[in-house]
Amino acid sequence: MLDKADKAVIVDGKELAIGVHLTASLGQTRQLDLSVAIPLGWPDEEINATLDRVFAAANRQKDIQDLEATRALLRNAEQDLSNYRKQRVDTENGFLIAHSASQKRGEFKATGSQQKALDNLDINVTNSIERIKLLQKLIEELEGKCR
Repeated sequence: MLDKADKAVIVDGKELAIGVHLTASLGQTRQLDLSVAIPLGWPDEEINATLDRVFAAANRQKDIQDLEATRALLRNAEQDLSNYRKQRVDTENGFLIAHSASQKRGEFKATGSQQKALDNLDINVTNSIERIKLLQKLIEELEGKCR
């Protein structure tokens, strides 16, 4: 137990008034267990301050785990964006090659189904960019909490 000077206080079992056990899930694979024993003579303000510190420690550990998970999501989203952009270029190039091979006259203009495929890939790129922006903002917020 920590007193006002942040030093451990050793108490006899007979002196305990409140025992608090907190279990916090820190993602799918981690769990944090914290136990606090509050001496009988402590005023409510000290009890509340001590419990606030325990909950703050648990929340900070959860934020650190969330930060790690969000960074992994960002890496995946950036890879998805790269893949969608490559697919877009490859798909359009495939259409251009098919147009050239068919010996049609004039410039290539995507047909309805071709244009729909290109539009869907453009939507994927746009959505990926928006997801990356959101994840970057969330990472920035979590980094601020974890300092």
